[in-house]
Amino acid sequence: MNASVGQAASVIPGQLRVIKRNGGVVPYDSDKIAVAISKAFLAVEGQQGSNSSRIHDRVEQLTE
Repeated sequence: MNASVGQAASVIPGQLRVIKRNGGVVPYDSDKIAVAISKAFLAVEGQQGSNSSRIHDRVEQLTE
């Protein structure tokens, strides 16, 4: 069993955590999630999407 995943069981209930690809467990950070979602939108929509209020609004909704 991965030690990091075992640590996830000892997390305080109600506290969001993220299990990273390397197995590490870190606190949820909505700013990091927003950046990742924005990058995904830009990869699909292209750079012209960077000024789109639709994208900014949707990212905000998803990370509330």
